[in-house]
Amino acid sequence: LVLLLGSASLTLPSLGYYALLGQGLLVPVWVLRLVQGFGLGAPFTAFALAGMTIRLTGRRWGDRYGLRRILIPAFLVYSAGLITLALSASLAGIVAGGLLCGTAHGIAFPAVTSLGYCLSPRGAAGSGMALLTGMMDAGSFLASLVLGQFAALLGLGVIFPFASVAGLAAAALLAANILRKPEVIITPPTAG
Repeated sequence: LVLLLGSASLTLPSLGYYALLGQGLLVPVWVLRLVQGFGLGAPFTAFALAGMTIRLTGRRWGDRYGLRRILIPAFLVYSAGLITLALSASLAGIVAGGLLCGTAHGIAFPAVTSLGYCLSPRGAAGSGMALLTGMMDAGSFLASLVLGQFAALLGLGVIFPFASVAGLAAAALLAANILRKPEVIITPPTAG
């Protein structure tokens, strides 16, 4: 273990870290926690609670309204959550943004994964799910690169508004797709 951790580059931050810290561009999480009191966990807790709640209360929405149809409000709520985060100047605002984004994720993630599973060819569901989750990871990677460039050029304040445009665009494209090719909802037979 000593041999693995013996390198100074593994144990000490680079000079760039201290330069950013000195310019006020990088604040350690523990400092933010001390300053804010409740801590950075509040918006993430709100996100998780909203996601769990919406999954329990809306678990049949995909069956009732269609998986593609429920994605439209999910994308719109996600965009609203990102705008709320961008405009927040208080812990309450950040928690509200977390609630909105968690609600959107609670609707969108199960719907997207269900669509990926249902649209996969028979016998290739595992490959389909691997492709789907890989595309999600690729999207996160590319979004971080693009938003990082926007932040470098225009400042950190533009990240959430720019990201919200993706949700609005996804909702618009999906609505146009549904108008072009309506979703057929097959109601499962009732027991009886």
